Amino acid sequence: MISVKSLLIILLGTLQMGWAKDNVYQIKKTIPLKGETVLEVHISFAAGKLFIEPGTSKELFAADISFSEKEPLIDYSIRSDTGILDLSTTDSRNKDDEEKNYTIKNWDDIKKNVWHLRFSPDVPIRFHIEIGAAENRFDFGGLQIEELVIETGAAETHFDFSSPNPIVMNKLEINGGVSEIKGRHLLNARFKKFLFNGGVGDYDFYFTGELNHSARVDVESGVASTRLILSPEIAFKLNMSSSIFSTVDIEDAVEEDEDYWVSDNFKKGKPYLNISADAGVGSFKIEYSRR
Repeated sequence: MISVKSLLIILLGTLQMGWAKDNVYQIKKTIPLKGETVLEVHISFAAGKLFIEPGTSKELFAADISFSEKEPLIDYSIRSDTGILDLSTTDSRNKDDEEKNYTIKNWDDIKKNVWHLRFSPDVPIRFHIEIGAAENRFDFGGLQIEELVIETGAAETHFDFSSPNPIVMNKLEINGGVSEIKGRHLLNARFKKFLFNGGVGDYDFYFTGELNHSARVDVESGVASTRLILSPEIAFKLNMSSSIFSTVDIEDAVEEDEDYWVSDNFKKGKPYLNISADAGVGSFKIEYSRR
């Protein structure tokens, strides 16, 4: 059976984008902190490598960007103390750009487009990230994130909350196409609700860290292998929906009713994860981390 990684590479070769064969250009961009109380970030990244990490207190945003042909769009404005940052691999407002067809032949072409983005830990942020064919590494540790939405196409995305979010996150939403997605230390995100919708792929979500309040987790996957890995002390309730084409493995829990599970360590009045899962074709598993 073809692996998700191999399928990603095949799909990448069929995408249409603009690339220079020989030249690689570099730009640096910084935006100083000017008293903004909230930052809204919209990222549209078609192909390449995308890195996100915490920056410094003095700079609202900093970027080191390499590209081969079209200079990325970076647009910033302030509205009522809210900073609005739009980043895109091409200016979608230019109709001529949208109508041009280019071919990415291999990973070498894609690797020419590399973004390193850094954000201030001192301002609450709302992220909306759209990714096409890309390798992505995100470390959101220590950033104040109110909301995070990630939408991926043919992508490999690893994201981490290496240290706790200083504020409670309203929503953490992930939508995956043909993709490999790994999320680590997710309880450090301090989300109220975690929403995941996956297509074809391998999906591993590590709900490790400290659970300070009960939270909702909704997971829906298509042709996929989906794993939820929990810290040993994390309790959960699970409503499970599956097909005859899926396998379900729930560790250290009791099936109290048909498709309704409660973890062995559940205690009334204590924070827990309220999980709802719908597995299509493939496998779904909840397990505990033994580390």
